[in-house]
Amino acid sequence: MKKKKKKKKKKKKKKKKKKKKKKKKKKKKKKKKKILKGSFIIKFCDGICASSSSCFSSS
Repeated sequence: MKKKKKKKKKKKKKKKKKKKKKKKKKKKKKKKKKILKGSFIIKFCDGICASSSSCFSSS
């Protein structure tokens, strides 16, 4: 029975680590959104070649 209690404690520690990983994933999602916005602006500028260089510097 004592061994089973030790295993439960280990599982709790793993849950805490998973919470930290979730926070990191949220940060990565924000970066991906920024990249998506940048590619959208570049696509938009493809139609207006004159401002494509200014769009590149902003991203």
